[in-house]
Amino acid sequence: MERINISKKKIIIGIFAFLILTVFGYLFLPYFYFENAIVLGETSLSKKEILELSKIDQDNNIYKISLKAAEGNIKSNPYIKDIKIKRKFPKTLVFSIKQRFESAIIPVTGGYAIIDEEGVVLKIQTDVAAMQKPIISGIKPVKVQLGKKIPIENEEQFTAILSMISVSQNARLLESISDINLKNLENIYMTTSNGITVLLGDGSGLNDKMLRLNKILVDLHTKGIHYGVIDMRYNSNPVYREG
Repeated sequence: MERINISKKKIIIGIFAFLILTVFGYLFLPYFYFENAIVLGETSLSKKEILELSKIDQDNNIYKISLKAAEGNIKSNPYIKDIKIKRKFPKTLVFSIKQRFESAIIPVTGGYAIIDEEGVVLKIQTDVAAMQKPIISGIKPVKVQLGKKIPIENEEQFTAILSMISVSQNARLLESISDINLKNLENIYMTTSNGITVLLGDGSGLNDKMLRLNKILVDLHTKGIHYGVIDMRYNSNPVYREG
């Protein structure tokens, strides 16, 4: 009976020693030191930029790296919507990224804010002439914070901004619009990058209107027409006139 107890103790001690060695190996042996990063998801950031944002000590064991802290550091970049980091045995970290993308420009105090489709401020600039994104005009300039939604006091106007961005993206027109004027929500109009004015009225039926507008603009471009007015204020067929 005593021999059985001694054998059990040896087994327990052996298991305990194995666990200690395993933990020691995971935490201290060079075999588990960070060596490779895999980036998943659509992002304009390079692997190098992501690692710099994470502030990860690359001369460290992957099991000693705080993934939560690294995720927080990366999310401090306004362009990062969400980030998850996982360890992959034996020395790899996998970064799964959801990024915010530039969708429109709004005038703000001291310049212009580049926003995404949710109205989150990604960047503030003084010169946006080279950007192929529509400027949302007709709204009062406001103070903004990077990574925060634009603080438009008029909720109806804010909803209109997001709606115009969304339907323009869906119709693949965002790059073709230079200005969207929302000063009067009963009389919304926009200007294409070619200088054509599009009257949208109160903005009702936008999805259908923008899809039809895409075809009209293609037709006008094919005919070499880069001026005039397209009237889409009513439920009837759009009307084009030269001026």
